[in-house]
Formats: sequence, C-alpha cells, structure tokens
Amino acid sequence: MTASVVTLTTLYEGGLAEPAVRRNVIAAARALGERTGVEVADVSATDSALSVTIAGDRLVAMGFAAELRRATNAWHHARFGADLWPSG
Repeated sequence: MTASVVTLTTLYEGGLAEPAVRRNVIAAARALGERTGVEVADVSATDSALSVTIAGDRLVAMGFAAELRRATNAWHHARFGADLWPSG
C-alpha cells in the first residue's frame, strides 16, 4: 500500500510547544484515523509542525489533513481564542 505524508505548520512559531496542545493534536490525529478508517502509520510533531503518515494515497492524506486542521483549529480557538493553523 502507498504511504503519504502530510505536514501542517502552525500559524505562529511554537504553536505546538505547549505539551498539552501537542498531546491533544496528536491524539486528535489518531482518533480521526480510527473514526474514519484511515490507517495512521505515524504521527510526529515539532514545536511548530505536525506530520502524519497515512497508509493511503495522497488524496486520502490531503482530505485527512483538511479535516484534522478543521477540528483542531476549532478546539484550539474555543480553548485559547486563536487559530492554531493558517486558514485554507
């Protein structure tokens, strides 16, 4: 099966530096994979980016990234009053 990597870069430097934010975003990626039946092979994060490896083609990975961005932006905005990722 094809593997595809998508990377989301935070709106501001250090957006994922806070351990609780990073943990929640990584957990959201894994949970989204479980809910949608998309195999998440790997998730890694730096202080300013999240990379997700999907066992699937590029189109599946892009759709996954879009939904992950939407969901985690909504969570981050509700909690901190600001977006985490740049708008589309």
